[in-house]
Amino acid sequence: MTPQTPAQERFRSLVTMTKSVAREHLIKEADYVNTKWFEYRYTDPYSATILFGRHYNAALRRFVEKYINIDFGPHVRGVDIPATAPSREFTQLWVARQHADEVQLPYDQYISHCLEFAVGRSGRKVAAPRPNQLRPTHKSDIAWKFKFAEKFDDYEVTFTSRLSSFQQLRVENYHSLPAQRGQFEHMKQIAAMGRQSWLRTAEHWSVELRLLPLRAFRTELSIDQMRGIVVDARRVKGGLTSTATALSKSSVALWQSCFGVPGAQRECAPCCGCPQAEACGKMAELVIKAVARDTGTEDPILEAKRAAGRARTRKSRQKAKAAGALSITAGAQEL
Repeated sequence: MTPQTPAQERFRSLVTMTKSVAREHLIKEADYVNTKWFEYRYTDPYSATILFGRHYNAALRRFVEKYINIDFGPHVRGVDIPATAPSREFTQLWVARQHADEVQLPYDQYISHCLEFAVGRSGRKVAAPRPNQLRPTHKSDIAWKFKFAEKFDDYEVTFTSRLSSFQQLRVENYHSLPAQRGQFEHMKQIAAMGRQSWLRTAEHWSVELRLLPLRAFRTELSIDQMRGIVVDARRVKGGLTSTATALSKSSVALWQSCFGVPGAQRECAPCCGCPQAEACGKMAELVIKAVARDTGTEDPILEAKRAAGRARTRKSRQKAKAAGALSITAGAQEL
């Protein structure tokens, strides 16, 4: 089999999700493009959901071993992934992943927090939550957020350091995409949590990690200090002047998570002003055409619901007709 290009793989994922997930869930994907964890902002929703499911299964086994029975862990099934056909379980997993995307945290950390919260302070044995039970209830919302806030800063400091390996997040690849908006401000907040001097912090984040432009520290450093960093960086191969990891604006690697998702396009934020908006809309049209060619309809989930509804109506009418006929027969016998 001929290996697929990144664009072909992305297109295949878009077609698969459109066949497997209701449009009402797909249209929400643009809402999470700059709230989800940085690593996932350029991953298509289908692949992200598969990743979320794998993290859930791994965390579930650890949960069962710790709180229920250590011998049960290897036998825990978890959720079935991937899904190539519509299923209630996969839809629940999809929605659970969207909830996680609201929190801006790596999936494994989010899931671990949710499972640990389910145990509560008593440490008693509890049933392991399913994906659709990870999110806090109305009654537990305040307590859930309080416990989450206790660990949030530690989570971010720990995991932000690994982000420099993602090309899309490096300063040379900043193209004012919705997924990148607020990125520098957020990184600056994380950088400020460190205990090093601002000079060393600027060197680390601007030269070593390449996650912040040097200008982000203009209020903390003098002009001479900033010039010194530039001079020192140019002495080192791959310093501030490095473009080895630069991506073109049209690179598939920069396609945002909502790119080409049918129904996710809108005239307001975050789509307005997005450099990818036009290409995104065209991709969504191609995806819908491919789905229609394969299934005979542009929205197979909706069509399946309508077909099920029509079947229920026919069945109900048949029952009513049969009951009416029985009543007439009984009346005739009485005569």
